[in-house]
Amino acid sequence: MTIRYFHNRFMSELTKIVLFFVAGYTFSSCEETIDLDKYKGEPTLVLNVVANTDTTIMADISTTWFFTDTQKPSSYTNLKVELLINDQSKGLMPYSNGFYRSDARPNAGDRITIRTVVDGKELTASDTIPQGVVINQIEIKKEKVPGPESVQVTPYEIIRYDYELAYTYNISFTDKVPGNHYYFVYISSANNMPMGNVDYSKDPHFMLTAQEINQSLSSLKTISTYGFPFTNIGDSTQHHTIMMEERGAPFYYNQPEGCERVITIFSITESYYKYVIGLMANSDITWHGNMTEKGLVQPVKLFSNIQGGTGIFACCTPTRTKVSLQ
Repeated sequence: MTIRYFHNRFMSELTKIVLFFVAGYTFSSCEETIDLDKYKGEPTLVLNVVANTDTTIMADISTTWFFTDTQKPSSYTNLKVELLINDQSKGLMPYSNGFYRSDARPNAGDRITIRTVVDGKELTASDTIPQGVVINQIEIKKEKVPGPESVQVTPYEIIRYDYELAYTYNISFTDKVPGNHYYFVYISSANNMPMGNVDYSKDPHFMLTAQEINQSLSSLKTISTYGFPFTNIGDSTQHHTIMMEERGAPFYYNQPEGCERVITIFSITESYYKYVIGLMANSDITWHGNMTEKGLVQPVKLFSNIQGGTGIFACCTPTRTKVSLQ
């Protein structure tokens, strides 16, 4: 998904609000024409950057656009974008395959700065790569639970199931640095096979995030295959255990090649955390793939740590381990 897609979705919500008032107005005057373009402001520079310890540093620079625009602006491709690590210049980031990239690999604790000038305006952002966690232990409990009927078709037979399988994960990890920290947990299939949905609603860490996103949990989806952010605020220890449940059709878990999961805990910055919960609160889009793999998605206008524009400078450090469900 491009960064402009997110802006379009945000503006579509604004459109609904505008059209509500427009509809009410037409009852009193069907002849009146509403010019929505008069609400159009000047485009704002957008800088989106992702930096972590196991991929190249990438940046995208563009502008916002209004939903009535017939042609969407392209990203800037010929800027002089400088990278600094701990205030030491690492040179310019060349543009390649849709992003400005650098081969410099930051370490946990490094402060990363990106800066450039666009049409005489300085655009800059800085943040620090967080320290990764240590995953100590993963306990998995399996049980049959009532569920909708599912059907598995094989070359030899048709198998019907009137139940689901539920796997409860208890993941214990240690944060080596004391204090308040922010995280994102993601469970994925190790062999790209189908997997069930993951329910985060039974753990207070995730409910703390849910309450911050929406005071009324009735409209918040806590069942997802795309991971969930959380924080250790309120838990003064450095040792934490989080719990989630994966539930799905039995044939998801009886694959001949085995059934393995990759557990990833991303240590993320406070800025990244605020950005992610902003997305969750304001959009129903699938944002996980961009966030954890590229980190480049268009932010809603709730939080930005970019100076001279809008966008997000996202820093994270992943810790991964593999487990078997057999």
